Amino acid sequence: MQSKLVCEEFERKMWLFIDKSLTEEEMRYWERHTRECALCSSRLLEAKDTLSLYESIPMDDIEEETFNVMIKKAARESLFSRLRSGFPRTLNEYLFDGFFRKFAFGGMALSAVLVILFFMYKPESLPELKKYSAPRPERAPLVSQNIADKKETPAGQMRKTEVTPAKYEWKDRRTALTIRHVSASLARLKIKKENYERLDDWALQAMALKQKMEFMKTELTKSAM
Repeated sequence: MQSKLVCEEFERKMWLFIDKSLTEEEMRYWERHTRECALCSSRLLEAKDTLSLYESIPMDDIEEETFNVMIKKAARESLFSRLRSGFPRTLNEYLFDGFFRKFAFGGMALSAVLVILFFMYKPESLPELKKYSAPRPERAPLVSQNIADKKETPAGQMRKTEVTPAKYEWKDRRTALTIRHVSASLARLKIKKENYERLDDWALQAMALKQKMEFMKTELTKSAM
């Protein structure tokens, strides 16, 4: 069972392995795995044979105008349709099932809410807690000291006692949590965006390769007739 899961993982990363887009540690791991696993080794050989056939095709077999039309057509398709047509079925099921779409939409909505909360309760809009620190308890002054204080304090004025309202402490804690959640969400969105861009590039290449092979097949059929 473990071996099957490893082979499925290699099937998903095979094209990245061929393109040497993985980390050095992953490259060494999959090189060792392909030497030991006959199934993954045969898959790798088939993929390399397909690439060698594609590279051996002269570029002047297809007119430039026709090739540009093919690229424009591929670029007009949506991201999901391009990835579905350019990658294996197992990868499509892994990426494009209903749960993934709902999860991605929910994550984006949650991130938007966190960003709004961040700007509503940003730290600059809150008073500094130091201004509301409660004074330390003091000993009860003597009668003579009270009389001296009354003489020194102008009539009608009272000393202000600054207190820390509980609501500001609660808002400050919530703001700190909001900032951490927003930072984590933005980091996850950045990683997803980079993965989407990499998959998008591979989808365009796969689509162009597929359409070029179909065009060659049609031309060979016509020449045989």
